[in-house]
Amino acid sequence: MPTHLFKVVTAYNSKNEKPAVGAFIVPNVPIKREINELSKYEVSIKEIQQLTGFVFNPELTSDNTVGLCTTDSGNCKLKDWKEFELYFIKRRLENVRSSKELDDIMAQLQKLGIKPDKKLMAQIDEKSLDLKMQQMK
Repeated sequence: MPTHLFKVVTAYNSKNEKPAVGAFIVPNVPIKREINELSKYEVSIKEIQQLTGFVFNPELTSDNTVGLCTTDSGNCKLKDWKEFELYFIKRRLENVRSSKELDDIMAQLQKLGIKPDKKLMAQIDEKSLDLKMQQMK
């Protein structure tokens, strides 16, 4: 069994002129809850390339990228399970095309014991209204 895992992330955002790049080596064990900073495991891409023999995005250099953990949205905080689930539920909500899909999302929230906050409820209500308007056309 491997002792560590690595990940190289390149994130493109329309707000940034430069892509954000991060490289991480994480021990292959459960991470303690009190460690919520992924930046603790951040290493250089060069280090991962030397360890693995792989070459990642050779066109991206420190001159034409920014650090993933230093961008406004990339603070590299590890999410707890609830934040993680909500992230994916919000992504699913963006692509809902029917009231059944919306009902499925609500059922998933209930099954997980997650009470939607005001912002998520507003998104759900807006999507529900959009679907009703589409049905009336």
